[in-house]
Amino acid sequence: MDYTLVCQVTALTHTHPLGLLGALLQAHAIRRVLAIASASGDSAFHAIDAVRLVDNLCGDLEAADLSAFSFGRPSNFHLNALQQYREKLNTVKKLVMQESFPTISEVVSQLGNGEPAIEAIPTALYIFLQCQKPMPHIPYESLLIKCSIYSALIGNDTDTIGCMACAIAGALVGAERIENSSSPGDMHIPGTILGHVEGLQTINGYCDWLIQRFKTNEHCN
Repeated sequence: MDYTLVCQVTALTHTHPLGLLGALLQAHAIRRVLAIASASGDSAFHAIDAVRLVDNLCGDLEAADLSAFSFGRPSNFHLNALQQYREKLNTVKKLVMQESFPTISEVVSQLGNGEPAIEAIPTALYIFLQCQKPMPHIPYESLLIKCSIYSALIGNDTDTIGCMACAIAGALVGAERIENSSSPGDMHIPGTILGHVEGLQTINGYCDWLIQRFKTNEHCN
């Protein structure tokens, strides 16, 4: 699949290779998780092989041709950034696979929790993968809620990291299951959490608009 469009959109504001590769990492993560969910059919549980997913994502980045976005730089301008992502993805695997649950300080010191793509996107991927497991300190079953809360616990640029982690989680869960869910412990966000959300009415308005646009486009196609 050609992901040139991802780079074209990203390059409007981010031409640094860390930004371009970060956008590709997020796009490929969603694509691969969607493929896993689709292959599993209607099953409520989709097994994610964390090591395999991360290795595949690393391969996706290595296969990326960024020469069209060098903008006068050498054609290998992105290799240093690629190595940084390799290292971060290896760290994601290590943290997800370690026997003891990583502390917040471990995650922050090894992956980061800042705004730069090299920190935020690998951390979002880690959160998604870690939330596949039981989370004793988060009393909810919903993958989306666990990702949201864990992102908040990680701290710093929580909105960026949380949005990306939940986007990957949403690809696994599926829009239909989220929309049709009736169990508070399944998908719906409890009122105790929603009560702290700023601008909730505005957010709900945007969500309703997006759902209607999605349904309209679906009928047109």
